[in-house]
Amino acid sequence: MVRSSNREFGQHSAVDRALIEAASWRLAAEVCRHLPHLAIIETHPGGGLYDCLTLVTSDFKPVARLNRVGSVVLHQVWEGVFSVWPTLLEPNSVRQWVRRFAALLGADQLILLKSTDAPPGLDRERAAALGLVDPIFPAASRTLRRVAMLNLRVPGAVPIRLR
Repeated sequence: MVRSSNREFGQHSAVDRALIEAASWRLAAEVCRHLPHLAIIETHPGGGLYDCLTLVTSDFKPVARLNRVGSVVLHQVWEGVFSVWPTLLEPNSVRQWVRRFAALLGADQLILLKSTDAPPGLDRERAAALGLVDPIFPAASRTLRRVAMLNLRVPGAVPIRLR
């Protein structure tokens, strides 16, 4: 785990730095997978003071900055500053942050990539009861208009909507 004490804002060891670099790209890629209208660019605002992966719209308007030597800032979101790096390597952390950011950035759809089929008539609560998603998922996904599940082991499979 990346420590968050006095090293949280930029004073990471080389190993921590490499982990943050990899984790930041994974987090940015996962958010963009759920919000395909966004793109990722590397930026160094503040005259190079910050090292960011910035999520931008097609007209390059920034919607989020993942500052790898500080916090994540979601533009236009009330209380949109988060310190993710200390927790990002914990189990299920990337999924939790992606869901949170996708909801805050206005995603209305989430496709869950799984290695199993969805039982007929599956809803979010039953998916949680079956262990297909985290127990908190039904509540955390309330703001998403559409949630679907896709079995990646089946060639040509199509997402099945969860009720």
